[in-house]
Amino acid sequence: SLVLGHEGEVIESAFKSSTDEVVWQHQQLGTGHALKCFLDQTTVPADNLLVLCADTPLLDGKLLKRFYADFFDRKLNASCISFNTGDPTGYGRVVKLSKGLKIVEEKDADPLQKKISMVNSGIYLFKKDFLTSHIDKLETNNSQNEFYLTDLFRDEEGISSFNFEEGEKALMGVNDLIQQAEAAKLLRQKKIETLQLAGVIFESPDSCSVHDTVEVGAGTVIGSNVELREKTIIGENCKVDSGCILTNTEVKSGGNILPYSVLEGAIVKNGASVGPFARLRAGAQINENAKIGNFVEIKKSVISSGAKVSHLSYVGDAEIGERSNIGCGFISCNYDGKNKYKTIVGEDCFIGSDTQMVAPVEVGDNCFVASGTTVTKDMPSGSFGISRASFEVKENMAKRFIKK
Repeated sequence: SLVLGHEGEVIESAFKSSTDEVVWQHQQLGTGHALKCFLDQTTVPADNLLVLCADTPLLDGKLLKRFYADFFDRKLNASCISFNTGDPTGYGRVVKLSKGLKIVEEKDADPLQKKISMVNSGIYLFKKDFLTSHIDKLETNNSQNEFYLTDLFRDEEGISSFNFEEGEKALMGVNDLIQQAEAAKLLRQKKIETLQLAGVIFESPDSCSVHDTVEVGAGTVIGSNVELREKTIIGENCKVDSGCILTNTEVKSGGNILPYSVLEGAIVKNGASVGPFARLRAGAQINENAKIGNFVEIKKSVISSGAKVSHLSYVGDAEIGERSNIGCGFISCNYDGKNKYKTIVGEDCFIGSDTQMVAPVEVGDNCFVASGTTVTKDMPSGSFGISRASFEVKENMAKRFIKK
């Protein structure tokens, strides 16, 4: 469950697909009040309750399993994860008592307490019976006039902490954009290290950004300054060269993405080559052993096996047949200002440079379209198309147009 308050609608929209229940804290009266809202608005079938803060993005399941094991082994009623830090500023200090412990918030700590290096991570585990019998006893006699969840920790049996030695990095909180950037950097580093251990080769790992949801197969080489975003999937033995940005894109095994190409919502199949400086937009499908060259844009189009679109072209809302060659400067004129239309080019065609195809239009198999042609009607298989204006030379006329 999520307990939401300030700008909770934004958080709810981001997590609505992954959580079953949302609890609202309409008045933000402190962490203790947030937990009370949860207990008042829900039915908790479990005997224990884990409380996490939303600002600890580096927390992982392995640590929580260790925390649980310590809690049950010691038969505790309440526990928090603590850690030691060289700079405890901003954290609640963990003060050991004869039986239990107490947590003193920064604003309520005295000078001696502020020197304590053991701090509270904000992650807690409680027995439900302990919570229900103590939560209503919280008071607001503190500098913030809030109900502190930490006031549940006191000098009594069954209250302790689980101190995590590596916690300064793993449990860092995010309170500003500087800390957010640092946490994001550590998450990227962790993801890249995981991929490296699985056989992915990073030529310059410190320069790359890889989202946690990305999958990359063994033997794939990732160049410098590459960004792999969202649900991108890359197969085995691929190459994604320097400066490429891939978002929600799938590259099958053996695919080759050349430098500075941008792919979003695209599929690149086995042995296909894309780039350099190519752009594949949503719905672009590049089939086996096809080639997309430099300064080519593909949008919502299928480039069939062995076909080539090598230079300076736009292919939108189109199908290009197997082994067809699209010359430099090709444009599929798919938009009339109101509607989009489809261009179909058959198999084994040769489409000359500087050709425009005014959709909707269909070119059959084994067709030849001469350079500089504007195709405005369908061409049957085996046909030749040309729409060139006649070329004339006027001698001694250039001086009329050239300014000295």
